[in-house]
Amino acid sequence: MTPVRALAFLAAAQLSGCLFDFKNPAEGLRAGQVGGTVLADVAGGGTPIAREGVAVSLKGATFDQATRPNGRFVVLDLPAGRHRLLFRTGTTWALERDVDIAYGSDGQPEGIELGDVVLHYSAAVEGSISLPLGNSVVRGVAVDESSGLTAPLVVGTASGGNPVPPVTFRFPMLAIGTHLIKLSATDGNLVPGNWVGGQVVVEITLANQGTTVSLANVLARAAASTGRLRFKVQAIGLALSPTQVQVLLTPNPGINPIFPASDGSVDVTVPEGLYAITLVPPATAPPLPGLVPAGPPPLASSAPLAAAAPVPTVGPPLVYAVVLQGRVAEVGSVYVASDSSVAASLSACRASADCGGLGCSAGRCVGYVPKLPPVTAATTFCAGCLYAGLDTQTGLPPACQAGPGVQGVCACPGPGAGVDCAARAGPGLTPTASYCEPAACGFACTIDGTSLATFKPATGACP
Repeated sequence: MTPVRALAFLAAAQLSGCLFDFKNPAEGLRAGQVGGTVLADVAGGGTPIAREGVAVSLKGATFDQATRPNGRFVVLDLPAGRHRLLFRTGTTWALERDVDIAYGSDGQPEGIELGDVVLHYSAAVEGSISLPLGNSVVRGVAVDESSGLTAPLVVGTASGGNPVPPVTFRFPMLAIGTHLIKLSATDGNLVPGNWVGGQVVVEITLANQGTTVSLANVLARAAASTGRLRFKVQAIGLALSPTQVQVLLTPNPGINPIFPASDGSVDVTVPEGLYAITLVPPATAPPLPGLVPAGPPPLASSAPLAAAAPVPTVGPPLVYAVVLQGRVAEVGSVYVASDSSVAASLSACRASADCGGLGCSAGRCVGYVPKLPPVTAATTFCAGCLYAGLDTQTGLPPACQAGPGVQGVCACPGPGAGVDCAARAGPGLTPTASYCEPAACGFACTIDGTSLATFKPATGACP
């Protein structure tokens, strides 16, 4: 940070009545680094303390970690631009924080030290959806566009006084701020039809902390028009042009594969409904060189890139969006990350206290084994298997992602298997939504949509 910028920033801080600590200036941070310490007022006495084990996620990326014993977290190698960090502890605490990474005078993205990040109590949000008379929901999902969280539509039981089963959804925890909830449903007609609802604007305030916010019923309408789907493909720790990444939409609106523009932007007009966004990057890519030429594209010089040994790439989990007529579904950024950047974030340090008391050498914890994230921001329950097709073609359950980087298979808690459990369960049995059953060592989650997915220590060797 130049002296002029530092003085201007300090003046602005004084005018706003805030105090800042400049002991760790940006020039002491790695390029694109975001670090901070997570606190929470656990005792309720007004004094926040450091919190270990808080899940820190980067929206749209496989970039999850748990805070250290002193509450410290570090995210490395973020490109210039705006990024959203999600903080979660069970259903109790939640926070969303946007960070803006700018280019410095050396042409590299500047690091940001957030200092103390104080968690707030979250709020649960629940609602219902209905279709016009003569139609009934068999499956669907609600998407919170702000956080990227999803909630399955849960079909209740019909009664004599209410022959149409109620269909509800529930987000166990949403952070303070504005949330845009959009819904997509499929009916049970002979020729299944798609329905959409929303958008519902939900303002979570300090007064909502620890409460449940109930929304008015959403009357869905048939998906019959078009809307826009917009997002940006970005690379973390990789000298990778976005044009090298294929984008696939499911279901395919007839435009797959999509290749982003040179700045990573994707802006397409597609039929209304629910879409899953998948990135297909090259299996390996050159790591980002230590010095990046000035200007947004990190590919201005090809000489250093040719000499760099390629490293594995990690794509994001499925990203969901609901497209509505005349609106733009703003997904934000979706990332392809270097697995080395992800690993380095888990062991980055400033002092031994960041390593649980172990040694910190050359910015890396020595001998420190990071904990797995207790609950990732994108996994509040076993995700529903939203798309059929593969199981009927091959006779095998389709693959799915139970969480960021956690592979699984579509399954049913009762008889039958596959995407449409009700169709396979047989007559007279309660229709049951399918879910994505994790196929990973040390991972378990519930299927009721209210309990949280948790990482548990493996009892033995992984198969």
